[in-house]
Amino acid sequence: MISVELTVKEEDENYEYRVELKDIQGKLVEYMSTAENFIDGLVKHQPNLLDLVSARGAVVWWGADCTTVGEIPEAADLKGLIAWLEQQIDEKVFYTDELPRIYPAAEKYKDIASGLLAIAIAEQNYILWFRPEYIQTVNWAGDPNQPIVKTISDQRTVRLTPRGSFEEWKEIVRCKSLPWKPCEIEAAGELRNAIINIVLRQADELASLARELERSNAELEKFAYVASHDLQEPLNLVSSYVQLLEMRYIDQLDQDAKEFIDFAVEGVTHMQTLIDDLLAYSRVGTRGKEFVPTAVETALDRALTNLQIRIAESGAVITTDPLPTLNGDSTQLIQLFQNLIGNAIKFGRDQPPQIHLGAKQQDGEWLFSVRDNGIGIDPQFADRIFIIFQRLQPRDEYPGTGIGLAICKKIVDRHGGRIWVESELGQGATFYFTLPVREQL
Repeated sequence: MISVELTVKEEDENYEYRVELKDIQGKLVEYMSTAENFIDGLVKHQPNLLDLVSARGAVVWWGADCTTVGEIPEAADLKGLIAWLEQQIDEKVFYTDELPRIYPAAEKYKDIASGLLAIAIAEQNYILWFRPEYIQTVNWAGDPNQPIVKTISDQRTVRLTPRGSFEEWKEIVRCKSLPWKPCEIEAAGELRNAIINIVLRQADELASLARELERSNAELEKFAYVASHDLQEPLNLVSSYVQLLEMRYIDQLDQDAKEFIDFAVEGVTHMQTLIDDLLAYSRVGTRGKEFVPTAVETALDRALTNLQIRIAESGAVITTDPLPTLNGDSTQLIQLFQNLIGNAIKFGRDQPPQIHLGAKQQDGEWLFSVRDNGIGIDPQFADRIFIIFQRLQPRDEYPGTGIGLAICKKIVDRHGGRIWVESELGQGATFYFTLPVREQL
């Protein structure tokens, strides 16, 4: 009867624990479904990933990203464990309560991860739970390492005794955690299925967004065509007739009328420039050429040729480091250098601009810099200047549309690099951008 009661009580406790885990699992699925990144739903709420299996630490290893919660091994040890685990997991769920025994390197961090429960979502995507070492004392009826003693009675009958003695022998068990319960292992497997469903749903949503983006890009390209042709034509017509009006009736116009005509022509010219810049901005991603090996020095020479009148008028002195050959869109690289050097000339001070173009290879990428001795930029606006239509200076002092640096950023982004500026007011500015070093793009 006692045995039956113990069994019933144990089943009741397991049932209550399973119900608790089901509730936690439901909340985690809800968190993942509403979060922008499903991983945030696993670690940024209560209950979280640890509560699902009563673990002390957990890791979401998702490709190149690693999100952790609780106590986990050091980064280097974790990478080694993942590499070992990739060779071990051939099922959906892997678990052990004595990790150091099957993976000796884990003895180093047995206080954190003597127990391991892991699920594989896909290739190189894992969730790991850790339990620390739980030192246990096991009582034996005699030393289990001693051989069993045979005794022979007076009747010559062989008897087996508990190692010849009933003396209690104690063993300290180390490098072992509390065991993972079947309901915990089951909960981990069900979480794996839920994550796969969420990831697949998000993949479908991304595919739908990609199709919508492709459609939007097509519409944007149509708009750009309209802007460059249908809008330019009436603007040219307005400009031509205003100038014709001035030429024909010059003797009949007073000074105010002449100024009004000048304002009208200036406004039309600015509108045409703005349309051209918007067209260039829209075409960075939609009309870019295929990346091919490109001599950066050649792209720079073309940019300087396009700027030769402004260079001559300003007396700018331009120097450069030796430049590499890399894969890219030559037309866009010309535009990138032309915009950056053109800005360095435009925002110069009373002295002739001194502009230096630097280049050095580091950490798998080329770091370029364009340094000038101009008016400089307040550091608080260092990010703002790369946003379209953002201007720091009045247009009557420094003409332009506020699109040039936005185009530069879009070009660098398309090439897989980064762009930023370091500057102080009155001390010039240095624009940096990176381009990756790779054989094929």
